[in-house]
Amino acid sequence: MFVFPLLATVISLIFAGLLLRQYAEKKKPYQLVWSMALVMFGIGALAETLATLGSWNEILVKLYYLFGGTLVVGYLGLGTLYVSGDYDAGSPLATFFLGRRFNTLISTSLTFFLWLMIYGRDMFRTNSIVALVVTFLYLAILLTAIFAKEKVPSAYLFVILIGTALAIFAVSQGAIADPSKLAETEGWRALGRTRGIKTGAFSLNVIGSFLLIIGAIQSSISLIRKHIMRQRAVGNILIAAGVLVVAAGGTLGGLLRLGGQAAISIPMAVGVTIMFFGFLETGRATPPSQKPRPVTETSRARGR
Repeated sequence: MFVFPLLATVISLIFAGLLLRQYAEKKKPYQLVWSMALVMFGIGALAETLATLGSWNEILVKLYYLFGGTLVVGYLGLGTLYVSGDYDAGSPLATFFLGRRFNTLISTSLTFFLWLMIYGRDMFRTNSIVALVVTFLYLAILLTAIFAKEKVPSAYLFVILIGTALAIFAVSQGAIADPSKLAETEGWRALGRTRGIKTGAFSLNVIGSFLLIIGAIQSSISLIRKHIMRQRAVGNILIAAGVLVVAAGGTLGGLLRLGGQAAISIPMAVGVTIMFFGFLETGRATPPSQKPRPVTETSRARGR
């Protein structure tokens, strides 16, 4: 059915335009990043729509895998880092655990460990140069979070841009391993997914998902503790929920191969809608009484 991928395409591109308009007015980095993520989502959904109306070909397969299956969640995670911050939570310990520095350290460490276990060890034996580059990118984020926490979004942006370039190169160089699959509904499976392609998709999806989920948990705790930043808390929760809906479809239809392509495309349409409501909630004006205090030397001294 072409209806659901078409719906996901239209929704994501309309929402991207609305977020760009917000960015033109407010100049918030997360609005620009999330609008870019929605454009990527729309390109992936459009590729599926065209394939459903006609048939899969090499270009549609690569567009779908690159934009729909590799890049989107990583950029959503970047938006979460921009919208989050290190605010005075009443004590240095609470401020650390509820800040983006902690989120970045945990998300990056977990993703790096999982990558080493699943792909990294074999990659160091077969293609050590690529494995070292990937390791360097992970360490760049971790070291920035440890020694220059105010630069965390910039470091993640630097790394994700390099990761994007590498993913584009890897997917563009990828070959159609089984042309006969192009005639099937799930024709994107025809792409020969090398370890490099899998590494890019895994790293960006997993680290982005961790950033979103942990960010949503942090926002929820902040709301419960001090009743501040309600819009940010609700927005982060909705965005994380939307990503989980899309991921559930990808797991069901992509990994487990249950329900066919509809198991992927229907959650895509539902998930992007939930995400957009989260974007809108995050962009709403925050009442002065709910605004958090930024971390200052005074607040640090008070917590000692």
